[in-house]
Amino acid sequence: MFPLSSRFFVSVACLVAGAVLGSWPERAMCDDSASVNIFVRAIQASEPIKSEPSAASELQAPRVAPELADISAKLGQLPFSSFTLLSTKNESHVIKRRETMKLPNGQSLTFRPMYMDNKRVGLWLNWREADGSEILNTRVHFDSDDTVVTGTDCAGDKGLILAIKAVPAPTAEAAAGK
Repeated sequence: MFPLSSRFFVSVACLVAGAVLGSWPERAMCDDSASVNIFVRAIQASEPIKSEPSAASELQAPRVAPELADISAKLGQLPFSSFTLLSTKNESHVIKRRETMKLPNGQSLTFRPMYMDNKRVGLWLNWREADGSEILNTRVHFDSDDTVVTGTDCAGDKGLILAIKAVPAPTAEAAAGK
């Protein structure tokens, strides 16, 4: 079917591609047994900002709880002036496995870590109300040293914000100090 030289070239190309792809450090965290630590903070946003300030002197920094200082710049871009931490969850999950996390107000966050490398993370998120209605169903891709922020309006001029961060879980070898 193929001349001998073509079959050799195809075999060598497959070996080289396998060796190159397998040697990339980013690929090491993508196997099905790798774990990722997921940090989720539920944040209550209040005191909505109704209009744009007319002068720079009217701009006020939002009131942000000390536990949220690391994301205060992101929260400052939202149309609220006060942010309070409601809850924090920190769980370790296996890549490609779907998990559900209960939020403090009865809502749930189902997610599946799609991939994790040394620089990037991909998560599928499905955020649902207590009655099962969907709030958000999306995929997010972000730097593993960053926090992604998403939110929704609630009754009474308040909002619920989720701040999600994912970092590689330590391997058994790293935990043993090897």
